[in-house]
Amino acid sequence: MSLFKKDKCTGKKSNAAGKVESMLKDRIQELYPLLTPHIDEIFLSTTKRPKGQRPQLECIKVDVGTTGAAGEEKQLPKHNFYVMHDPLTKESYPLFYEVPEPRHERTLQRTKVNNKDIWAKDLVVPHLALVHRFPECFHRLRCDRGAIRFVLSGAPMMAPGLTSQGGRLPGDENEGEDAKYGTEELQQGDVVVVEAEGKEHACLVGVLSRSTGDIKKTGKDAALDNTYHYLGDGLWKLDYN
Repeated sequence: MSLFKKDKCTGKKSNAAGKVESMLKDRIQELYPLLTPHIDEIFLSTTKRPKGQRPQLECIKVDVGTTGAAGEEKQLPKHNFYVMHDPLTKESYPLFYEVPEPRHERTLQRTKVNNKDIWAKDLVVPHLALVHRFPECFHRLRCDRGAIRFVLSGAPMMAPGLTSQGGRLPGDENEGEDAKYGTEELQQGDVVVVEAEGKEHACLVGVLSRSTGDIKKTGKDAALDNTYHYLGDGLWKLDYN
């Protein structure tokens, strides 16, 4: 089940320090090199502005609720969700959320910002609104029509929805319109965007729980871990303005 399945997520918002913004930019370009030409556009820094009109990176500590049986609930760690605020339009634009725990090998390095330990190698996962702006900049998969209603209800993305005739995974057979799904196998821990058969926009983004080769081989069980974000979930509905 997705961490963001709640009808509406809540969280406290604060301004992020300049060092955090710099680290976030570096991390984004490391994970998503195709976003590099768009980084100034994403952070609203294409033109210089006078003080008081400069865009501000904001961090929302998103409360994703509890886990465990009734009476034994444990509070889940809050997720940092970054938005860019434009003082001219008075609107904020969703960017990325962090996976806070060191799930994968690349999360082992720690550093300090404002004397607080943070995971310097946290995965940052794009909000779907950002994915819809730059769909070609991410690893893409496709689920079949039958999986769509399950995805939009918050159910895990299961392998059969990706390996069926309507699904798409990276492979040498991808040509023509399917070339966008690539040929190179993706690994556990890679961030992927899941498009839906017959639909224009992606419906889900998340982190692979195993390689696409293994997903093809077994054709069963969940393909992503539980940090995924889908259309209509609590993160999508979050009021970040």
